[in-house]
Amino acid sequence: MQYVDYVNHRRQYQELGRDLLLTKKHACLFFEPGKGKTYPCIDAMREIDNMKGGKANVLIISSADAIRRMWNVDIVPQHILPKNTFLVTDRTAIGDTSQILLAKRWDILVVDECHILKANSSKIHKLIYKLAKNIDYVWGLTGTPRGNSDIDIWCQLQAMWIGGQGKFSYTAWTRIFCDFETGYSAYGRFQKPTGLKEKYRSWWNDLLDEYCLFVNYDEEDDMPDLNIEVLKVPYKKTEDYDNAIQGIISVGEFATTTQKIVAINKAQQVCNGYIYLPDKSVHRYHANGKIQYLDALLKGQKTVIVYKHIADYEELLAHYGKRATNDIDVFKLGRHEILLLQCGECKSFNLQSHCHLIIFYTMDYSFIKFKQMIHRCWRLGQNIATNVIVMQHEGTVEKQIWNAVQGKYKIHDLYMSIKKAV
Repeated sequence: MQYVDYVNHRRQYQELGRDLLLTKKHACLFFEPGKGKTYPCIDAMREIDNMKGGKANVLIISSADAIRRMWNVDIVPQHILPKNTFLVTDRTAIGDTSQILLAKRWDILVVDECHILKANSSKIHKLIYKLAKNIDYVWGLTGTPRGNSDIDIWCQLQAMWIGGQGKFSYTAWTRIFCDFETGYSAYGRFQKPTGLKEKYRSWWNDLLDEYCLFVNYDEEDDMPDLNIEVLKVPYKKTEDYDNAIQGIISVGEFATTTQKIVAINKAQQVCNGYIYLPDKSVHRYHANGKIQYLDALLKGQKTVIVYKHIADYEELLAHYGKRATNDIDVFKLGRHEILLLQCGECKSFNLQSHCHLIIFYTMDYSFIKFKQMIHRCWRLGQNIATNVIVMQHEGTVEKQIWNAVQGKYKIHDLYMSIKKAV
């Protein structure tokens, strides 16, 4: 949809979102992917720019994918952004450019995909915190604000100085408002916050109601069905798979997160027929049993196949050849039947008029990545039922990974669920 079409067909929640950004000055639009949060933000920045006689300085920080696939393709060519608008990737922002950004006077700061701020110790969080303190209008946009707990959302509010939360440090806020549990690492035992204390729930909801607008899909959107199913592929456990599972057990409950991720990844790789060796080469045990099931699922229709490891991509590309591409723009031109996407490539492009079947060949344990990927196809403008198929080797670690996605488990919880299953 072009901006001129949007102006003539604004939805009520989009007008509410624009007004929230203008009146609260520091605020967030938490719209489900595909619900249209970019144009209300542009509406608001154009109004500020008019107030300043066309001289508003606007800084938009987003991911490289979002800038390349959405801002530079869908927005910039329309010439609807204020004249003094600067688009910067989050990685560029935290590099040598950071001092330049901090030295310049900005009127508006937009943090696109602001869930990147949920890690309070990250460089991008610290930079936004410094920038936002001295900028009149600071707006966050994301369709997936919450990962594991409300602490994720609070970190975004704190970084953008929303609702007075910038006055708190992470340590002080969690100590006052959160419950804790004992955690373990290679450095010993520590206390980690698990979520908001129940007695502060009412205050928290009021804060979100005042400074954030949440918009989900509902009946008024008249969306087609979204069907999600698991396809269980028979798997005969091998000695190598058993060894990989024993590797998870031997790591120990108090290992670092990185050690747990490595152990889980190895088990997932082995049940898909390969493993990455220490020198980063790939040793293949056998062909992935999922391939033969894929052929029956495609049926000649446009399909997105999502994979986790490069070894999966290489096997899929070898199998499908010229029928497949990993170039989104080429896929949109209709030259290929299959689009191969790594699970992290899940933001800021639209396929609703090109595809309505997504197959997760191998999947990540991130709920945010799963949700973002689904909404590349199932979003406003889709007029056909969208089918999502999760392929899973039966009786393997892939079952726990899928459960983790559904339950939004943390890595530690996923790791413990695998040990329990064993």
